[in-house]
Amino acid sequence: AGTLQGCNKAEELAAFCRAELVKRPGHADLLKGLVAGLSWLGHFDEARTLCATAGPDSADPGWFQLHMMEITQEAPAPEDIVRYQTRLRDESLPAPERIAAGYALGKALDRAGAREQAMTAFFEANSRELAENEAAGHRFDLNELQAYAARARATYTPALWPQIQALGNPSALPVFIAGMPRSGTTLAEQIAASHSRVFGAGELKDVPRMIVRLEAGRGTTSPPAWDRDLVRRETAAHLNALRALGGDADMVIDKLPDNIQVLGQIRALYPNAPIVICRRDLRDVCFSCFTTPFGARIPWTNDLTQCAQRAIEIEELTNFWVAALPGPILELRYETLVANLEAESRRLIAFLGLDWEPACLNFHQTERTVATASVWQVRQPLYNSSVGRWRPYAAHLEPMLKCLRWHVPGGPGEAAG
Repeated sequence: AGTLQGCNKAEELAAFCRAELVKRPGHADLLKGLVAGLSWLGHFDEARTLCATAGPDSADPGWFQLHMMEITQEAPAPEDIVRYQTRLRDESLPAPERIAAGYALGKALDRAGAREQAMTAFFEANSRELAENEAAGHRFDLNELQAYAARARATYTPALWPQIQALGNPSALPVFIAGMPRSGTTLAEQIAASHSRVFGAGELKDVPRMIVRLEAGRGTTSPPAWDRDLVRRETAAHLNALRALGGDADMVIDKLPDNIQVLGQIRALYPNAPIVICRRDLRDVCFSCFTTPFGARIPWTNDLTQCAQRAIEIEELTNFWVAALPGPILELRYETLVANLEAESRRLIAFLGLDWEPACLNFHQTERTVATASVWQVRQPLYNSSVGRWRPYAAHLEPMLKCLRWHVPGGPGEAAG
């Protein structure tokens, strides 16, 4: 079940866990797997029923309570809020259960309009998760990210591209959608994947692994130093893997957000591959990251200042990519997309070189696996309530807002031109 979940194989995961639960009724991990698989497939009614069935006496009630909050927008019952508060304060519980209760409580209080209390819960959940990450050796290193960005700017100059004209694979099968987490990457993928000639493969790790092999793990070599035979073998194997996922689709989407850091390498590998860059008001990006339970190993999401610092570095690196990279690139701004769904969706489909299909406007009805934090949102008709989501909480976001002041609409950086 863990392997199927790690591979985002929703149908196989749900079927396997359902069969195994007949032999092991109530098994918490199998029940989690079934709920996850059903949610990824958009079968929310059954997933919610299972979460409710698990109840407070299950082996890991915090997980089911939090997942229930993530796949519904209904206001919680008062007894649910009391249950989350009790579990958050229960020092006898393992840290992951208290963290889950904190996120669930924050989301419940937010929907109840109790914003002061909601932020208190979010701060506690993130503080505990950050401590767990740091204890495990997972820390955000701003200096490391800045040094990487500086190397990228020094490497991917106009002089580079003539040197590597024959290096990459000319295929336009892969489509890369990248950006900060919570910037609209899943929405963009869902719209494009609603087209009959496009397959949405979700967040694949293939390209980062390929780059590690090409750079021999050093992370410092530039494309002219790559072994050309190895590039041919790696891209051929990668394309075969994409075809196996996408069947007869003309295009296969990889929407791993963190590919935003390696767009130079991607362009060297696939000079003709369409690249879609998703952008959103950084205040909403950071607030959404802070209030979303991403789990372990992403420590920057647990600290508002670190959220802002990383967002700024990625924003500046993105600006560099847009100016420096040859080949097809499209920028999609979340706020413009939700305000002008049809026009922006048509622009996206035209960018991919495809004829328009009305199904792209009914993206929420498209049946496919979605295994991201936006699993519930992209199954709903488009709404704009996530635009300016940070504003009601501005009084609690001062460290983030201070850090971002030069990088947001109307900030001093914009005023100064």
